[in-house]
Amino acid sequence: MRVGPGLFLSALMVACATTPSSPGVEAVQVTAFDVRLDGPDDGALSAELSLPRPSAPFLELEWELFLQDFRVAAGVERVQEGQARSDGRVSLTVQTPLVFRGVPWRAGSTFLRARLIGVVRLRPPSVVEYRFSTAREVVVQGVPTLQQHPE
Repeated sequence: MRVGPGLFLSALMVACATTPSSPGVEAVQVTAFDVRLDGPDDGALSAELSLPRPSAPFLELEWELFLQDFRVAAGVERVQEGQARSDGRVSLTVQTPLVFRGVPWRAGSTFLRARLIGVVRLRPPSVVEYRFSTAREVVVQGVPTLQQHPE
């Protein structure tokens, strides 16, 4: 299959539009990340992200939370602007309750591996994506019994 110059140029423009403006520098830094699980109806995710002050308004913040490699929560938030910081960067905050209704629950303190991944997208003229990922061990007061479901 031959690719014409127009198609190649279009693909190149898309590839460039999704690359952070400052390669080699970690564009999005996760400066705080915590998961709290005190019961099936009492949990929370909190995270703070730091990124370079953008030249365009934010479009959206998309994130996914994994506990022990199981995807347990996801969200997409429209963001108009972040909190300006003294170092010239901008902070974005993710805070959401975590509720596990109808899922078996095992009470008691335990360590749990939590991982947060996502992307911050900026508005046109071209869409720019800044990806982020972080993981850590957290101590929780209970844990949902997570199982693989057949698809």
